[in-house]
Amino acid sequence: GDVSIDGDLTVNGVKIDGSKTITHETNVQGEIGTFCETNGGIYDGYEKIDQTDCICQVVQSTTLNTKIVGIITSKSQFASHGDVLVKIVPGTYKLGDILCPDISGKARVATETEKQFMMLNAIPRPKITSLDTKIEGTVACFII
Repeated sequence: GDVSIDGDLTVNGVKIDGSKTITHETNVQGEIGTFCETNGGIYDGYEKIDQTDCICQVVQSTTLNTKIVGIITSKSQFASHGDVLVKIVPGTYKLGDILCPDISGKARVATETEKQFMMLNAIPRPKITSLDTKIEGTVACFII
């Protein structure tokens, strides 16, 4: 049945169903489904910055660069690992393609040189896992 909670809730344990995508609550500026990068700020929702409460603020990326940290998944979250929907520029895509940001902010297929850059600089790499999302202009990816 339905559960109603009035007030703050802290839950400890392991979620045993659903996606294991790692998302981060933060200040987000940009379009859902696009690459994001740190702007150098820390999320302003913390009461106190500490060892596990220090996630960066993010803005949409329009170039491949070392500040990229993931994909925007909501108005207040980005994903750094796991499954996400990614908006793509028109083009030809296939399963296994690695994506990088386009000047439009959407994703395109990365070149071999760009893939090497992404690996050497620890940039999250969305790999296409499905072209059949039923959402035009969007592919399903797993961030590796």
